[in-house]
Amino acid sequence: MPPKSGDKKFFILLANADLNSGATITIGTKTWKVKDYQDMITPLILSKANADVSNDSSFVDTDGDSLIFTLNSIKAAGGGTGTLRIDYDSRAILDGGIHGTMTSCVKGKDNPYNKNDTSNPLLTSSNAHITNAQETGITGYRWRNGALTLHLIDAANYKLQPLTDIPHDASNNPVAGTHALYYTQSGFENTGNKITILSVNNTTDKANGLLYESTVFNHYGKLYELVRTGGPVKAECYGTPNYNAMISIERKGLTLSEYNKLTAVFKNNQALQDAFAAALAAYENATDANLVATKTVLQKLIKDNGLKNYMKYRSYIKDLIPSQNLLTWDKSYAGGSTNNTSFNQTVDDLKRMNLLGQNFRTGRRTWIDLTP
Repeated sequence: MPPKSGDKKFFILLANADLNSGATITIGTKTWKVKDYQDMITPLILSKANADVSNDSSFVDTDGDSLIFTLNSIKAAGGGTGTLRIDYDSRAILDGGIHGTMTSCVKGKDNPYNKNDTSNPLLTSSNAHITNAQETGITGYRWRNGALTLHLIDAANYKLQPLTDIPHDASNNPVAGTHALYYTQSGFENTGNKITILSVNNTTDKANGLLYESTVFNHYGKLYELVRTGGPVKAECYGTPNYNAMISIERKGLTLSEYNKLTAVFKNNQALQDAFAAALAAYENATDANLVATKTVLQKLIKDNGLKNYMKYRSYIKDLIPSQNLLTWDKSYAGGSTNNTSFNQTVDDLKRMNLLGQNFRTGRRTWIDLTP
């Protein structure tokens, strides 16, 4: 269950950060690249062999600061400005900085495997979120089909997935983080066995100490499905034979001809260009006081001028389109951007309230606030 008590001690794990290099994690007021944090804490916690670390003075980061947290301690950091946040740059999708998959893959509803391949132990669709690592030289299984996964773990009583299960290299070094114990391997399906999922809501020896889990990923496939192929052509899970080809199309971004088609309404219409530029700038710089008003103006322009698909796909602008062919307000996409998309877990408590969060910006700065 979530850590309802503000003084409940926990540590924070990441898994699959190596597939999400465009992200950072902030705990309190301290920020790491997610891979750096993952690489720091994973060998440290595995060395504890599931022992109580709630009062372990050696469980510290490279600066000597404790890696044991409470909701109260995170919130109190920086004079009360502390938070728990994962940030992505706005170009993370195009630059391969966020893992692409689908909700059904992360939940295990879609099967990334060929059912005729009896050499693979993960052939049942209910286990599809436990995915054989696809990277050369890596052995083991990725949790949640490679989505960036954050776990809050009870510091005093927990069990983690064994090193033999999680992705590791030939020297048995973990390469993709670790997570709470969720499954045991009991053999191959073609021998009548399969992966066994453990219950996590009991008080038996299978209890894993998980207090909270979140995942972040790019729900990829829209460019492939609706623009490039004229779809719908269903995108596939990480681990399927066609995944790499599909994700490659997504990351290359729009072509010039595709962009011109999406923006044709702006051609030779300076009045619309001026109105749209002003409305977009007002919305992106809005305060809480005028957010609704600026959003309403922008939405009306989008609806009245048939710009829904343009707004949906403009974030796919990359290097295939020369900058001189872009609308003025789109040039930042081709040249890189410092705007962030954030998944921010405000730590007053852990009950979902406003799913849009404060100062929501579509594709720019979004988060989920968690309150009591």
